[in-house]
Amino acid sequence: MNLGITIEILRVSGKKVQVGVVAPEHVRVLRSELLRDDADARIHNAAQEQRHALRNKLNTVSLAMSILQAHLQAGRIEEAEQSLTTTLSQLSELDLFVGTIEPIIDEAPLTKRKRRALVVEDNAQERELLAEYLRVHGFDVSVAEDGEQALDYLAQHHVPDVVLLDMNMPKMNGSNTAKAIRCDPRFQNLKLFVISGSEPVQTDAEANLPYDQWFSKPIRPQEFVLELETQLGSAC
Repeated sequence: MNLGITIEILRVSGKKVQVGVVAPEHVRVLRSELLRDDADARIHNAAQEQRHALRNKLNTVSLAMSILQAHLQAGRIEEAEQSLTTTLSQLSELDLFVGTIEPIIDEAPLTKRKRRALVVEDNAQERELLAEYLRVHGFDVSVAEDGEQALDYLAQHHVPDVVLLDMNMPKMNGSNTAKAIRCDPRFQNLKLFVISGSEPVQTDAEANLPYDQWFSKPIRPQEFVLELETQLGSAC
C-alpha cells in the first residue's frame, strides 16, 4: 500500500541523521520529542500528586502529635491518652500509604551540598528519630551516643557543619564535650547546638558553656529545622 509518505535525508553529522518527512494530511506523524515530552509530563504530574497526598498525610500526623503534646504539657492525662490513640492510628495510616507509593523519577537531583550534622544523644530512640528527621530534611547525619564517641568521630572524619549535643550523658557529659570541642582549633567554626531537657543555665558549669544555640526539650521539629537552616546559612 502506498501511503504517499516521502522521507528525505537532510543532514548527516557523525552518528546523527536529520530527516524530513512529507505525508498526506490524513497520516499522523509523531516526533520522538513530542512523545518524550508527553511521557515526562505524565511522570511529573504523578510525582506532584504523590507529593500532595503525602504532605496531607504528614500534616495530619503533625497536628495529631501537636494536640497530644499540648495535652501532656497541660497535665490532661485522659485527653492525652485519647490523642495518643488518634496519633497512633494516623501513623499507621501513614505507614500504609507510604507502602503504596510507586518510585517515580522526577526532577534532576539537587547539586547543593548537604549540610552535615552530628547528633550526640545517649537515648537510642531519641537519637535515631532526630537523625532520621534531619535526613528527611536534607541533612547528612552521623550519630554518637556520648561525648567520647563524638570526639572520636570528629577526630576521624570531616568536620560537620553542626553538632547537636545532649547534656546529660554517661562517660562524658555535654558540658565537658562542648568545652573539649571549643578547645580544639580545628573546630573553631563548628556550630554547637544543645538539645537538653534542662534549662539553659542551671549550674555554674553550664553558665559559661560555649554553645551557639540552646533548644529545650521537647523541641518543635519544624521550628527546630527552620532555626538550623537560618543559623547555618546557605551551603554550597
